[in-house]
Amino acid sequence: MRVHLFAGARPWERPHRPVRHAFRGQGLANLTLPGLAALIPHHHDVRLQDEQVAPLDLDAPIDLAMVTTKACYTPRAYEIADALRDRGVPVVIGGCHASLNPEEAAGHADAVVTGEAESVMPALLEDAARGRLEPRYKGTQADMARVPVPRRELLQKRYITDSLIVSRGCNYSCRFCCIRGFYGPGFRAKPVGQVVDEVRGLGTYLSFLDEKRAIPFLEELASAVHDEAKRLTSLFAATPMETSSPTRSCTWRCRCLPASRGVPKRRSQPV
Repeated sequence: MRVHLFAGARPWERPHRPVRHAFRGQGLANLTLPGLAALIPHHHDVRLQDEQVAPLDLDAPIDLAMVTTKACYTPRAYEIADALRDRGVPVVIGGCHASLNPEEAAGHADAVVTGEAESVMPALLEDAARGRLEPRYKGTQADMARVPVPRRELLQKRYITDSLIVSRGCNYSCRFCCIRGFYGPGFRAKPVGQVVDEVRGLGTYLSFLDEKRAIPFLEELASAVHDEAKRLTSLFAATPMETSSPTRSCTWRCRCLPASRGVPKRRSQPV
């Protein structure tokens, strides 16, 4: 099948022509679509369409379209899905917003995936090939040790830094946050050894986004990656009051260039 994976963008985020080099558009590689592509067997023809990188080609020959949504991109995701369905293309919608609002999403798709895609992708593709999509696919928590490496070769451009997704979920239960509702309770991480293996295949500049404050895991990972002699761009999402000495120690060992709030914006000296 010709499977296209779509991510919409807000009007001010859309380039007027394809972005081909590292210093236009996003500087940090978005791994949502490559991560989904990694779940699709290679005998399918998979194409990524990220509207923050290039204008969408909604008229391309497509046998199955998958559209990812989060709250700020939902109106555009529904526009994309409706346009494709008007052409007779089967559309599957998933992602955080669709998982928390499946009845709403069902009005714009032939099938809605709630939760994580790993457990439902084989059945979904089989049903799509037979032309018999189920209206709902309920994903379960994935075993992080079995989550495949994103298919970065399908990305539509080069980025300033590579990125890594090493964990899902959160130990906190903030009422305003959708993470727990989408990923379920608790924090899950890939084995550190697997992350290091992935790092070996990437470029010199990498980005880690720590939103979970999982300091013990982060320190273990930082130490292991440092042994690979990489330089990281560390994007820690801690507030100034939460920036503790373990976090500072972690950024020091990584030889990072801190780049967001909570960590002093100065270049660390080599260890």
